[in-house]
Amino acid sequence: MPDLGPAGFDGTDVSQTMNNIIFIIYLALLILAVPWYWPAEHNVIWFGMPGWVIVAIGVSFLASVLTASLMFNRGAQEQDDE
Repeated sequence: MPDLGPAGFDGTDVSQTMNNIIFIIYLALLILAVPWYWPAEHNVIWFGMPGWVIVAIGVSFLASVLTASLMFNRGAQEQDDE
């Protein structure tokens, strides 16, 4: 009998669920990074730049951190498998 793990899943279900969650996070970051939702008359200035620029840079940074952490964790898991 195969080991189904503590949740009763065979790993592919958990993996697919994680892939879906990661996809949703990336989609949300993409939506937040594009300044379409900023009103034209909203002229907030942060650190000498328009607010939407700071938000776009921040979201880009978050996407980069997420990508790096996913790649780092994948590499660590592959090393453990060897």
